[in-house]
Amino acid sequence: MRRQLTSVLCITLMLGTAVWAQSARDRNIEPQRVLDSLQVRPGMVVGEVGAGRGYFTMKLARRVGPAGRVIANDIDKSSLKTLERAASAEGLENIDVLLGGEADPKFKPQSLDLAVMVYVFHDLTRPVALMRQLKEALKPGAVVAILDRDPERYAYDSNHFMKRKAILGKLDEAGFDVETVWTFLRRDNIYMARPRTLPQHE
Repeated sequence: MRRQLTSVLCITLMLGTAVWAQSARDRNIEPQRVLDSLQVRPGMVVGEVGAGRGYFTMKLARRVGPAGRVIANDIDKSSLKTLERAASAEGLENIDVLLGGEADPKFKPQSLDLAVMVYVFHDLTRPVALMRQLKEALKPGAVVAILDRDPERYAYDSNHFMKRKAILGKLDEAGFDVETVWTFLRRDNIYMARPRTLPQHE
């Protein structure tokens, strides 16, 4: 009996901790406000680079609805398996997982209405190469939204994250123009980047 009570208590504590962590994360990222700002709409096809276990994937999937799709990309098979199980448990049938590489997310050409990265860009080992490949996956007019910590606004663990100037430099090198940098989140920036178009020569 004591063993059963201990097991129940442990499970309850674990669930409580998970709910608390999710709530804290939601308070920091304000996901619904972010999705509104990105103009994520029903029917869209969204590619998420570095989806991990699916924290943001689930929110994207609910927003694009049954007529849309979320392509959840990562280089970690284990995380994608966890994401698949979570999506199944939530009854979300509009999520596809995609194992990518460090320099190529491997989305199909011109398949995405929007690409998203949440706390991923600073961990990319080959950001310029990956962004160049990602460019090919975007439909005409599509953009990339990069949400990442700004160490100049939030000093905790600042050496782990890239400064705004560094991110802008990598995107420029990859052939992207950053149209907007949103700073409405307390500690993060959102970079809205569009592939640079070559000037037309008459």
